[in-house]
Amino acid sequence: MNVLFELLYNLSIIISISIIAGFIGHQGSKDWKISLLQGLIFGCASVIGMLNPLVVAPGLIFDGRSVMISLSGLFFGPLASAIAGSMALILRINQGGMGVLTGSLVIISSASIGTMFYLRNKRKNIKITTGLLFSMGMIVHVAMILLMFTLPYDSGIATLKLIGLPVLLSFPLTTVLIGKIILEAEERKRIGEQIYYLSYRDELTGLYNRRYYVEALKRLDACILQ
Repeated sequence: MNVLFELLYNLSIIISISIIAGFIGHQGSKDWKISLLQGLIFGCASVIGMLNPLVVAPGLIFDGRSVMISLSGLFFGPLASAIAGSMALILRINQGGMGVLTGSLVIISSASIGTMFYLRNKRKNIKITTGLLFSMGMIVHVAMILLMFTLPYDSGIATLKLIGLPVLLSFPLTTVLIGKIILEAEERKRIGEQIYYLSYRDELTGLYNRRYYVEALKRLDACILQ
């Protein structure tokens, strides 16, 4: 039970940081600057989680990096996942220990799975739903569990017994929670932009309405008076 609580503490840190991501960029945006910024945000969240991990043994740590890296790929594409994954990978290699290979492979697999979901969704025009978030979260973390076999045999079995169930209980649900935070922030942003658009344009024709021209004339008068 202590293991689950420690994992939840670590996940709560990245959930708090993920709120920032929802207010910044649009999922699927073609602007590479948005993907770059989101990659940095998700990378920072991963790094902060890795600096406050569950320590199973010296050099063998668990944290929410897999959640953040896979979500960066799912929502913001290959560039974002590459940046977030690279930041986490550099730190994990520097941390060292017997789990460095396993941890590095988890980072790579998480980025790859998130990116594959992104490309699939884009190609087939699939919207991100709660079910999709949960499915991806399960795939990412089943892969994480399987990668425990890259540890020395005894350590791998002991680690699986200790964290296998807590990871499968908490990490996919955290993936859903953070994904919903991002989706809801995107929806609020979309509604705000739609309200702004309709306040100056006719709903049927899309042409500027009377309010737009009244305010334009006011601005023009102000410029003339100056």
